[in-house]
Amino acid sequence: MEQEKWDWLSREGVDVESALERLMGNCSLLERFLNKFAADRSIYEQLVKSLAEKDAKGALAASHSLKGMTANLSMLKLSELFARQVAFFRTDRFEEASAMMPEIDDEFHRMIVLIEE
Repeated sequence: MEQEKWDWLSREGVDVESALERLMGNCSLLERFLNKFAADRSIYEQLVKSLAEKDAKGALAASHSLKGMTANLSMLKLSELFARQVAFFRTDRFEEASAMMPEIDDEFHRMIVLIEE
């Protein structure tokens, strides 16, 4: 990935510097992890499915996994959204957690587009 792309990701809400610190400055590893995140949407799909089925345990597991992934990739807004959603699930506030999905979905897909461009 060229410097211009890293700069653009930084302006759009990915703390590239922090992610690179976590990966000991390995740009190619960060690029590979970002591409894997964009390509494999199975955990996100599991979250959506669990919510549709009113499966709070499954939704919590998926949201928690996504929170960790997005935090490790320093996707600031998305990791914060998942952190809030996980907190709702953990306090048995399923409806509030579920109500966050439009905002989460928008930001999730925005990140995918940013990575894939």
